[in-house]
Amino acid sequence: GNDFANFWVHNYWVTQSGEKMSKSLGNSLKVKEVITRFRPIEIRFYLLSAHYRSNLEFSDQALSEAATAFSRIEQFVQRASEKVNNSQLELIFPQEFINAIEDDLATPLAMSIIHEYVTKGNTALTSNDSKLIEILHEVRSMLYLLGLDPISTTWVSERSNLEKEALDKLISELLNKRNQARANKDFALADSMRDALKNAGILIEDGADGSRWTIEKEVK
Repeated sequence: GNDFANFWVHNYWVTQSGEKMSKSLGNSLKVKEVITRFRPIEIRFYLLSAHYRSNLEFSDQALSEAATAFSRIEQFVQRASEKVNNSQLELIFPQEFINAIEDDLATPLAMSIIHEYVTKGNTALTSNDSKLIEILHEVRSMLYLLGLDPISTTWVSERSNLEKEALDKLISELLNKRNQARANKDFALADSMRDALKNAGILIEDGADGSRWTIEKEVK
């Protein structure tokens, strides 16, 4: 039901250890395996860091470096959005960014421009400069065009899932320690852990098949 693609761009080789990544060589990787180690938005950022006419050397180290670089951009967007209390995007594209995109999709240059604007944005954030909101819109607009705006609905849902998984692991670990305290008849410790979770809005329900948790819904 979606519109068909208007443009097709065939990228050059993705290599691994200097060799073309291909099924016949047995050195290809499945996306579902890579996203167990890196977030999809980080992988997208990494893939766009090289020009589509150039080789791209794939490695976990290179992806880690890309993830660190993107984290700096992501943190600015989140902090600035909280500062100006505005998550509504107004599309404002710097001319130099438009020039880069129109120059045969020069994404490496486009990325460097985004980094420059993030640096300016962090300075404005620290100094409470009124230009912050404009810089934020410019940064988010550039990211939006590349499918990398970290607070767009696409990526917010992904982050929500990651946060839920992290929360589940933390609570499960606390529940295991609470169950061990109960087994040791240290009921004071077990009750204090239950109360700490309750104060955080986490309700614990004990049953024959173990304990389960839910987030307490606010009653108005």
